[in-house]
Amino acid sequence: MKKLLIIVLGITAFGLKADMQYMDVIKYELTGNCSIAEIASIKDDFNKILKGQGQDYQAEIWQPIESDDTTVVYWVGRAPTFPDFAQEFTDYFEQATKGNTPEAGIEESMLNCRTELSRSGFLVQ
Repeated sequence: MKKLLIIVLGITAFGLKADMQYMDVIKYELTGNCSIAEIASIKDDFNKILKGQGQDYQAEIWQPIESDDTTVVYWVGRAPTFPDFAQEFTDYFEQATKGNTPEAGIEESMLNCRTELSRSGFLVQ
């Protein structure tokens, strides 16, 4: 069993090409406390903060109009590579947990506006 796990992890690790774009997709429901325009404004503030820090990750809000569930909204973030995303994600949340930072304000606003349903990561070719 241990050997099988090592083989699967090895194949997975080598299968992640470091030069492929990474997409971060978060599916969520709005809480009713914020409009889609307010969510987009929070996203814009988020993008400005990261861009001002020299980070590459940038997000968009996707609102489905044709789907099996049009009540959800998607936060779709893009980073040049998965390793780039991982470092920027770590840096962002280190700041967000410090308290009185712009990142903490973004997280507080998002918590008021949405309930996260799922999160997925994709390599884009």
